[in-house]
Amino acid sequence: MYLKYEVDSKYDGKTAQFILKNELGLSTRICNKIKLNQGLKRNTLFCSNKDMVEAGDILEVELKFPDELTGNIENPYGIEVVFEDEWYVIVNKPALLPTHPRFYGDDGLSTILSEYKLYPANRLDMGTSGLVIMAKNPYAQDMISKTPIQKIYLAMAHNFLPEKSGVIAAPIGREENTIIFRKVSKEGKNALTHYRVLAEWEKNKVSLIAFLLETGRTHQIRVHCRYMGCPLIGDQFYGWEQTYRYTKEIRENGKLGYYLKTDHRDYHDPSLARDFEALKLNRELQRQFLHAYILDFNHPITGEALHLKAKLAEDLESFLIKVQECEEENIHYERIEELLQIKIEPSVRKN
Repeated sequence: MYLKYEVDSKYDGKTAQFILKNELGLSTRICNKIKLNQGLKRNTLFCSNKDMVEAGDILEVELKFPDELTGNIENPYGIEVVFEDEWYVIVNKPALLPTHPRFYGDDGLSTILSEYKLYPANRLDMGTSGLVIMAKNPYAQDMISKTPIQKIYLAMAHNFLPEKSGVIAAPIGREENTIIFRKVSKEGKNALTHYRVLAEWEKNKVSLIAFLLETGRTHQIRVHCRYMGCPLIGDQFYGWEQTYRYTKEIRENGKLGYYLKTDHRDYHDPSLARDFEALKLNRELQRQFLHAYILDFNHPITGEALHLKAKLAEDLESFLIKVQECEEENIHYERIEELLQIKIEPSVRKN
Protein backbone atom coordinates (compact mmCIF):
# COMPACT_ATOMS: atom_id res chain seq x y z
CA MET A 1 0.00 0.00 0.00
CA TYR A 2 1.48 3.33 -1.12
CA LEU A 3 0.84 7.00 -0.36
CA LYS A 4 2.26 9.84 -2.46
CA TYR A 5 2.61 13.54 -1.65
CA GLU A 6 4.13 16.52 -3.47
CA VAL A 7 5.72 18.91 -0.98
CA ASP A 8 4.07 22.33 -0.83
CA SER A 9 6.25 25.45 -0.71
CA LYS A 10 5.09 26.21 2.84
CA TYR A 11 6.88 23.04 4.00
CA ASP A 12 10.20 23.91 2.37
CA GLY A 13 12.95 23.01 4.86
CA LYS A 14 10.73 20.83 7.04
CA THR A 15 11.56 17.20 7.83
CA ALA A 16 9.93 14.36 5.94
CA GLN A 17 8.41 13.16 9.22
CA PHE A 18 6.72 16.54 9.67
CA ILE A 19 4.99 15.96 6.31
CA LEU A 20 4.07 12.38 7.22
CA LYS A 21 2.38 13.49 10.43
CA ASN A 22 0.81 16.79 9.42
CA GLU A 23 -0.21 16.19 5.80
CA LEU A 24 -0.66 12.43 5.57
CA GLY A 25 -2.01 12.06 9.11
CA LEU A 26 0.37 9.28 10.13
CA SER A 27 0.84 8.59 13.83
CA THR A 28 4.25 8.50 15.49
CA ARG A 29 3.86 4.73 15.81
CA ILE A 30 3.33 4.29 12.07
CA CYS A 31 6.14 6.74 11.25
CA ASN A 32 8.50 4.61 13.33
CA LYS A 33 7.40 1.50 11.41
CA ILE A 34 8.07 3.28 8.11
CA LYS A 35 11.56 4.14 9.32
CA LEU A 36 12.18 0.57 10.47
CA ASN A 37 10.98 -0.91 7.17
CA GLN A 38 12.78 1.68 4.99
CA GLY A 39 9.42 2.57 3.53
CA LEU A 40 10.08 6.21 2.57
CA LYS A 41 11.37 7.57 -0.74
CA ARG A 42 12.13 11.14 -1.80
CA ASN A 43 12.16 11.64 -5.56
CA THR A 44 12.42 7.82 -6.06
CA LEU A 45 15.42 7.51 -3.69
CA PHE A 46 15.25 6.03 -0.19
CA CYS A 47 15.52 8.62 2.54
CA SER A 48 15.25 9.01 6.30
CA ASN A 49 12.29 10.42 8.17
CA LYS A 50 14.63 13.14 9.47
CA ASP A 51 15.75 14.33 6.02
CA MET A 52 14.82 17.88 5.06
CA VAL A 53 12.52 18.30 2.07
CA GLU A 54 12.13 21.03 -0.54
CA ALA A 55 9.12 22.39 -2.37
CA GLY A 56 8.22 20.13 -5.28
CA ASP A 57 9.78 16.99 -3.80
CA ILE A 58 7.73 13.83 -4.28
CA LEU A 59 7.47 11.67 -1.17
CA GLU A 60 6.39 8.05 -1.59
CA VAL A 61 5.42 6.08 1.48
CA GLU A 62 5.08 2.31 1.54
CA LEU A 63 2.85 1.08 4.36
CA LYS A 64 3.57 -2.49 5.43
CA PHE A 65 1.44 -4.15 8.07
CA PRO A 66 1.70 -7.81 9.11
CA ASP A 67 -1.47 -9.85 8.55
CA GLU A 68 -3.02 -6.98 6.59
CA LEU A 69 -6.29 -7.66 4.76
CA THR A 70 -5.77 -6.44 1.17
CA GLY A 71 -9.00 -7.72 -0.40
CA ASN A 72 -12.58 -8.14 0.73
CA ILE A 73 -13.41 -9.84 4.03
CA GLU A 74 -14.20 -13.56 3.93
CA ASN A 75 -17.35 -13.09 6.07
CA PRO A 76 -18.10 -16.82 6.58
CA TYR A 77 -21.19 -16.12 8.72
CA GLY A 78 -22.87 -13.89 6.16
CA ILE A 79 -23.08 -10.72 8.27
CA GLU A 80 -24.59 -7.87 6.25
CA VAL A 81 -21.88 -5.69 4.68
CA VAL A 82 -23.09 -2.11 4.16
CA PHE A 83 -19.85 -0.68 2.72
CA GLU A 84 -16.39 -2.01 1.85
CA ASP A 85 -13.28 -0.69 0.13
CA GLU A 86 -9.54 -1.25 0.51
CA TRP A 87 -9.49 0.72 3.77
CA TYR A 88 -12.69 -0.10 5.66
CA VAL A 89 -15.53 -2.55 5.99
CA ILE A 90 -18.76 -1.35 7.61
CA VAL A 91 -21.25 -3.99 8.71
CA ASN A 92 -24.64 -4.31 10.37
CA LYS A 93 -23.64 -6.00 13.63
CA PRO A 94 -26.11 -8.55 14.98
CA ALA A 95 -27.21 -8.22 18.60
CA LEU A 96 -25.66 -10.39 21.33
CA LEU A 97 -22.32 -10.41 19.48
CA PRO A 98 -19.52 -8.38 21.10
CA THR A 99 -17.48 -6.03 18.93
CA HIS A 100 -14.29 -7.43 20.51
CA PRO A 101 -13.68 -10.90 21.96
CA ARG A 102 -14.26 -10.63 25.71
CA PHE A 103 -11.61 -13.17 26.71
CA TYR A 104 -9.00 -15.43 25.12
CA GLY A 105 -10.66 -17.88 22.75
CA ASP A 106 -13.91 -15.91 22.59
CA ASP A 107 -15.42 -14.75 19.30
CA GLY A 108 -16.21 -11.14 18.47
CA LEU A 109 -17.24 -9.25 15.37
CA SER A 110 -13.61 -8.37 14.65
CA THR A 111 -12.59 -12.05 14.59
CA ILE A 112 -15.48 -13.74 12.78
CA LEU A 113 -15.49 -11.38 9.77
CA SER A 114 -11.99 -12.33 8.65
CA GLU A 115 -8.97 -14.41 9.57
CA TYR A 116 -6.94 -11.21 9.13
CA LYS A 117 -6.77 -8.63 11.88
CA LEU A 118 -9.41 -5.90 11.79
CA TYR A 119 -9.42 -2.71 13.85
CA PRO A 120 -12.80 -1.53 15.19
CA ALA A 121 -13.23 2.23 14.81
CA ASN A 122 -16.43 2.40 16.86
CA ARG A 123 -17.93 0.03 19.40
CA LEU A 124 -21.44 -1.08 20.21
CA ASP A 125 -22.62 -2.78 23.39
CA MET A 126 -23.09 -6.50 22.92
CA GLY A 127 -26.88 -6.12 23.06
CA THR A 128 -26.95 -3.27 20.53
CA SER A 129 -27.25 -3.96 16.82
CA GLY A 130 -26.30 -1.77 13.88
CA LEU A 131 -23.42 -0.10 12.06
CA VAL A 132 -19.83 -0.81 13.08
CA ILE A 133 -16.75 0.47 11.22
CA MET A 134 -13.76 -1.87 10.90
CA ALA A 135 -10.44 -0.53 9.62
CA LYS A 136 -8.25 -2.91 7.64
CA ASN A 137 -4.93 -1.56 8.91
CA PRO A 138 -3.58 0.76 11.64
CA TYR A 139 -3.26 3.71 9.23
CA ALA A 140 -6.94 3.53 8.31
CA GLN A 141 -7.79 3.22 12.01
CA ASP A 142 -5.76 6.33 12.87
CA MET A 143 -7.42 8.32 10.10
CA ILE A 144 -11.00 7.37 11.02
CA SER A 145 -10.33 8.18 14.68
CA LYS A 146 -9.76 11.82 13.67
CA THR A 147 -12.88 12.01 11.49
CA PRO A 148 -16.12 13.62 12.73
CA ILE A 149 -18.92 11.05 12.39
CA GLN A 150 -22.63 11.72 12.88
CA LYS A 151 -24.29 8.70 14.51
CA ILE A 152 -28.06 8.23 14.74
CA TYR A 153 -29.60 5.46 16.84
CA LEU A 154 -33.16 4.13 16.96
CA ALA A 155 -34.55 3.12 20.34
CA MET A 156 -37.85 2.20 21.93
CA ALA A 157 -38.42 3.28 25.51
CA HIS A 158 -41.03 3.01 28.23
CA ASN A 159 -43.03 6.18 28.99
CA PHE A 160 -42.92 9.52 27.18
CA LEU A 161 -40.25 12.22 27.16
CA PRO A 162 -41.53 15.65 28.29
CA GLU A 163 -40.70 17.26 24.90
CA LYS A 164 -40.91 15.78 21.39
CA SER A 165 -37.41 17.03 20.53
CA GLY A 166 -34.50 18.37 22.49
CA VAL A 167 -31.17 17.57 24.06
CA ILE A 168 -30.39 15.63 27.22
CA ALA A 169 -27.43 17.30 28.92
CA ALA A 170 -26.36 15.31 31.97
CA PRO A 171 -22.79 14.29 32.91
CA ILE A 172 -22.09 10.57 33.14
CA GLY A 173 -19.71 8.82 35.53
CA ARG A 174 -19.11 5.35 36.92
CA GLU A 175 -21.27 3.68 39.51
CA GLU A 176 -19.42 3.06 42.75
CA ASN A 177 -17.45 -0.19 43.04
CA THR A 178 -17.91 -1.22 39.40
CA ILE A 179 -16.12 -0.76 36.08
CA ILE A 180 -19.21 -1.57 33.99
CA PHE A 181 -22.23 0.40 35.17
CA ARG A 182 -22.66 4.14 34.63
CA LYS A 183 -24.90 6.79 36.14
CA VAL A 184 -25.69 10.48 35.80
CA SER A 185 -23.36 12.25 38.20
CA LYS A 186 -22.25 15.86 38.57
CA GLU A 187 -18.70 14.50 38.97
CA GLY A 188 -18.98 12.68 35.63
CA LYS A 189 -17.89 13.68 32.13
CA ASN A 190 -19.89 15.99 29.89
CA ALA A 191 -22.56 14.04 27.95
CA LEU A 192 -24.98 15.43 25.35
CA THR A 193 -27.69 13.43 23.56
CA HIS A 194 -29.97 15.02 20.96
CA TYR A 195 -33.30 13.32 20.29
CA ARG A 196 -36.49 13.34 18.24
CA VAL A 197 -39.57 11.40 19.35
CA LEU A 198 -40.73 9.66 16.18
CA ALA A 199 -43.90 8.03 17.51
CA GLU A 200 -45.76 7.18 20.73
CA TRP A 201 -48.26 4.47 21.66
CA GLU A 202 -50.65 5.44 24.46
CA LYS A 203 -51.93 1.97 25.37
CA ASN A 204 -48.52 0.39 25.91
CA LYS A 205 -46.96 3.69 27.04
CA VAL A 206 -43.91 3.35 24.79
CA SER A 207 -42.00 5.71 22.49
CA LEU A 208 -39.90 5.24 19.35
CA ILE A 209 -37.03 7.73 19.53
CA ALA A 210 -34.11 8.74 17.28
CA PHE A 211 -30.92 9.81 19.08
CA LEU A 212 -27.87 11.70 17.84
CA LEU A 213 -24.81 11.46 20.07
CA GLU A 214 -22.76 14.61 20.53
CA THR A 215 -20.43 12.83 22.95
CA GLY A 216 -19.62 9.15 23.17
CA ARG A 217 -19.80 8.05 26.81
CA THR A 218 -20.19 4.41 27.77
CA HIS A 219 -23.89 3.40 27.73
CA GLN A 220 -24.77 7.05 27.06
CA ILE A 221 -28.22 6.61 25.50
CA ARG A 222 -29.22 3.93 28.00
CA VAL A 223 -28.11 5.99 31.00
CA HIS A 224 -29.74 9.18 29.73
CA CYS A 225 -33.02 7.36 29.04
CA ARG A 226 -33.04 5.97 32.56
CA TYR A 227 -32.26 9.44 33.92
CA MET A 228 -35.27 10.85 32.04
CA GLY A 229 -37.57 8.14 33.44
CA CYS A 230 -37.83 6.43 30.04
CA PRO A 231 -35.70 3.27 30.28
CA LEU A 232 -35.16 1.31 27.08
CA ILE A 233 -37.38 -1.71 26.56
CA GLY A 234 -35.46 -4.90 27.27
CA ASP A 235 -32.52 -3.17 28.96
CA GLN A 236 -31.15 -5.44 31.68
CA PHE A 237 -28.68 -2.87 33.07
CA TYR A 238 -30.71 0.34 33.15
CA GLY A 239 -34.22 -0.96 32.50
CA TRP A 240 -37.62 -0.71 34.16
CA GLU A 241 -36.71 -2.69 37.27
CA GLN A 242 -33.50 -0.75 37.87
CA THR A 243 -35.24 2.59 37.28
CA TYR A 244 -38.45 2.25 39.29
CA ARG A 245 -38.08 -0.65 41.72
CA TYR A 246 -35.32 -2.78 43.07
CA THR A 247 -35.03 -5.96 41.03
CA LYS A 248 -35.24 -8.01 44.23
CA GLU A 249 -38.54 -6.38 45.25
CA ILE A 250 -40.19 -7.29 41.96
CA ARG A 251 -38.83 -10.81 41.73
CA GLU A 252 -39.71 -11.66 45.31
CA ASN A 253 -43.30 -10.50 44.95
CA GLY A 254 -45.04 -13.85 44.71
CA LYS A 255 -48.19 -12.79 42.88
CA LEU A 256 -46.42 -10.66 40.30
CA GLY A 257 -43.84 -13.36 39.70
CA TYR A 258 -46.59 -15.95 39.24
CA TYR A 259 -48.43 -13.85 36.69
CA LEU A 260 -45.27 -13.20 34.71
CA LYS A 261 -44.33 -16.86 34.80
CA THR A 262 -47.72 -18.14 33.64
CA ASP A 263 -48.06 -15.38 31.02
CA HIS A 264 -51.34 -13.95 32.32
CA ARG A 265 -52.31 -10.76 30.51
CA ASP A 266 -53.86 -8.76 33.36
CA TYR A 267 -52.69 -7.69 36.78
CA HIS A 268 -54.89 -5.54 38.97
CA ASP A 269 -52.78 -4.74 42.04
CA PRO A 270 -52.62 -0.92 41.66
CA SER A 271 -49.16 -0.70 43.16
CA LEU A 272 -47.64 -3.16 40.70
CA ALA A 273 -49.93 -3.07 37.65
CA ARG A 274 -47.68 -0.66 35.73
CA ASP A 275 -44.63 -2.75 36.62
CA PHE A 276 -46.38 -5.81 35.27
CA GLU A 277 -47.22 -4.16 31.95
CA ALA A 278 -43.67 -2.84 31.53
CA LEU A 279 -42.02 -6.14 32.44
CA LYS A 280 -44.39 -8.01 30.15
CA LEU A 281 -43.09 -5.91 27.26
CA ASN A 282 -39.49 -6.51 28.33
CA ARG A 283 -40.05 -10.26 28.11
CA GLU A 284 -40.58 -9.90 24.35
CA LEU A 285 -36.90 -8.99 23.83
CA GLN A 286 -33.65 -10.66 24.88
CA ARG A 287 -31.79 -7.36 24.77
CA GLN A 288 -32.34 -3.60 24.77
CA PHE A 289 -34.23 -2.02 21.86
CA LEU A 290 -31.29 0.00 20.53
CA HIS A 291 -29.99 0.05 16.96
CA ALA A 292 -27.15 2.06 15.36
CA TYR A 293 -29.13 3.15 12.31
CA ILE A 294 -27.20 5.86 10.42
CA LEU A 295 -23.55 6.86 9.99
CA ASP A 296 -22.82 10.10 8.13
CA PHE A 297 -19.22 11.17 7.47
CA ASN A 298 -16.58 11.91 4.85
CA HIS A 299 -14.22 9.05 4.06
CA PRO A 300 -10.97 10.16 5.73
CA ILE A 301 -8.75 8.89 2.90
CA THR A 302 -10.74 9.20 -0.34
CA GLY A 303 -12.92 12.14 0.73
CA GLU A 304 -16.10 10.36 -0.41
CA ALA A 305 -19.26 11.51 1.39
CA LEU A 306 -20.86 8.47 3.02
CA HIS A 307 -24.43 8.27 4.31
CA LEU A 308 -25.02 4.70 5.45
CA LYS A 309 -28.06 2.99 6.93
CA ALA A 310 -28.49 -0.40 8.59
CA LYS A 311 -31.89 -2.01 8.38
CA LEU A 312 -33.56 -2.75 11.69
CA ALA A 313 -32.69 -6.12 13.21
CA GLU A 314 -35.36 -8.82 12.87
CA ASP A 315 -36.15 -9.06 16.58
CA LEU A 316 -36.65 -5.29 16.86
CA GLU A 317 -38.72 -5.15 13.69
CA SER A 318 -40.96 -7.97 14.94
CA PHE A 319 -41.42 -6.23 18.28
CA LEU A 320 -42.29 -2.95 16.58
CA ILE A 321 -44.88 -4.71 14.41
CA LYS A 322 -46.48 -6.25 17.51
CA VAL A 323 -46.80 -2.84 19.14
CA GLN A 324 -48.26 -1.36 15.96
CA GLU A 325 -50.81 -4.17 15.72
CA CYS A 326 -52.14 -3.32 19.20
CA GLU A 327 -52.92 0.32 18.43
CA GLU A 328 -52.25 3.14 15.99
CA GLU A 329 -49.23 5.25 16.79
CA ASN A 330 -49.13 9.01 17.26
CA ILE A 331 -46.47 10.18 14.77
CA HIS A 332 -44.44 13.27 15.70
CA TYR A 333 -41.37 13.27 13.43
CA GLU A 334 -40.99 11.42 10.13
CA ARG A 335 -37.59 12.72 8.99
CA ILE A 336 -34.83 11.26 11.11
CA GLU A 337 -32.22 13.04 8.97
CA GLU A 338 -33.22 16.33 10.60
CA LEU A 339 -30.85 15.35 13.39
CA LEU A 340 -27.92 15.48 10.96
CA GLN A 341 -28.41 19.23 10.61
CA ILE A 342 -27.22 19.69 14.19
CA LYS A 343 -23.68 21.03 14.11
CA ILE A 344 -21.28 19.45 16.57
CA GLU A 345 -17.99 21.12 17.38
CA PRO A 346 -15.03 18.68 17.33
CA SER A 347 -13.88 19.98 20.73
CA VAL A 348 -17.18 18.88 22.32
CA ARG A 349 -16.62 15.24 21.30
CA LYS A 350 -13.27 15.09 23.08
CA ASN A 351 -14.23 16.73 26.38
